[in-house]
Amino acid sequence: APPAPPPAPPLARAEPDLPSPPPIVAAPLPIQASLRSVQLPPIPVPPEPLWAIEAGHVRRSTDRGLTWHTVPVAAGAVFHGVAQIGPRTWAGGDHGTIYYSNDLGAHWTRTSIPGLTGAITSIGSTSSVNLRIRTESEGSWKSHDAGLHWQRE
Repeated sequence: APPAPPPAPPLARAEPDLPSPPPIVAAPLPIQASLRSVQLPPIPVPPEPLWAIEAGHVRRSTDRGLTWHTVPVAAGAVFHGVAQIGPRTWAGGDHGTIYYSNDLGAHWTRTSIPGLTGAITSIGSTSSVNLRIRTESEGSWKSHDAGLHWQRE
């Protein structure tokens, strides 16, 4: 049979009158910085969509006009004018029909211009809040609050 292991040494006890060791202070390590130029590829930025009207339908291109897709706005509506004004897209058509979209044409909301019954032929702006529409027979209309209120010019 193998011999038994030797007994473990007795545990040392700390004496209460011994001085405590000095605190350990970590010295800062030198930092070696390497500045080198890294050439990153450009981040592709999708082009702003282009808008057009074709045969009464709203059309959009997201590839600078290479391809065009019909954007469903309202069944049966005939459109004559469309414009991207700030973050909002506007589409106007027969009988004072005017719609806007806040998500590049994914969803549309119909609004109205009291007193306007003619066809909207164009939509423009000088800023995202100052809008102007022209109609076939009722002249121009303007809004100074992003389309909330309209007045005839």
